Amino acid sequence: MGVFRLVIILVNVIVILGKYLELLGAGHRLLFYYLSYATKPANRRLLVTPLKDAVFHYLVTLFLLLEVRK
Repeated sequence: MGVFRLVIILVNVIVILGKYLELLGAGHRLLFYYLSYATKPANRRLLVTPLKDAVFHYLVTLFLLLEVRK
């Protein structure tokens, strides 16, 4: 499961960084908040299982995609 979680995180980080190049303003702040949330050990506790982690990453990615379309 560790490899599965790592692959999901890597794919989503690549997508988010790619979208970051297209985003201005709010997208910049969103990426900053996302990265600071994902790297804080206290917040990692909340993402207990790989499934919860995957859902969190996909929701953030979906939100970024919707922001790009606006």
